[in-house]
Amino acid sequence: MLTNLIANPVRYSPAVRGIVDLHSGKIWVDSTGVAGDGSTFHVGIVLAPKVSASSGKN
Repeated sequence: MLTNLIANPVRYSPAVRGIVDLHSGKIWVDSTGVAGDGSTFHVGIVLAPKVSASSGKN
């Protein structure tokens, strides 16, 4: 099942894929491969780094 999802990324929601791509993120799936166990979808995006107050930049 995991291999099928990775090999066929069109199965991801196009809206989620678009948002993740805009933020230089990634989507991955964890699955046992056993029917009925389900799968866990993960979404990771890059956050802008915080700038310290002492630098004078926001």
